[in-house]
Amino acid sequence: YLEHRSNSALSQLEMVADRKIKSRFLDRAIRQPRFALTRIPIGTGVGIDMRHDLKQTRKGATAVEFAMVAPTLFLLALGVFEFGRGFMVQHLLSSTARQACRYGVVPGRSTNAIQSLAASTLTAQGISGTTTAVQVDGTSTDAGSAQSNAEITVIVSVPVSSITVIPAGGYLRGTLTGQCTMRRE
Repeated sequence: YLEHRSNSALSQLEMVADRKIKSRFLDRAIRQPRFALTRIPIGTGVGIDMRHDLKQTRKGATAVEFAMVAPTLFLLALGVFEFGRGFMVQHLLSSTARQACRYGVVPGRSTNAIQSLAASTLTAQGISGTTTAVQVDGTSTDAGSAQSNAEITVIVSVPVSSITVIPAGGYLRGTLTGQCTMRRE
């Protein structure tokens, strides 16, 4: 940067001052990353280094980056929400099937009573459109006529389209099912 004319004390002081100015600007540039250093040639009278504000050149970049990333993040968040709701409904179906099966193993309880208990339990939880099947020893007969020690199976199912919160979600498909089997008392 400075031309060496002689080894006089004056030129050495100029070199030390030049290094101090450079280090001061470099330190400021490191501490404040929004500024970049632009070199100005010696002899222009302007100086050695000059700060250039990068904030002006990046105007709108944050909005563009957000516009590119936001849809993916929103889809990911909706997918997590929908899968969480699916797991919750699956747990409610299993719990309802167990509750209805416990109700049905008592002698004298009919299939209609078991189905209405399951439907009212799920309706109270905000789930509609369910189907409840009651089987005695693997066949679809009335549970009221089942003998002692017969297996009573309650199957509660709901289509995913009935429980989804997101219109035309497409994250989950098919039918969710809860099932429980117990022996009649």
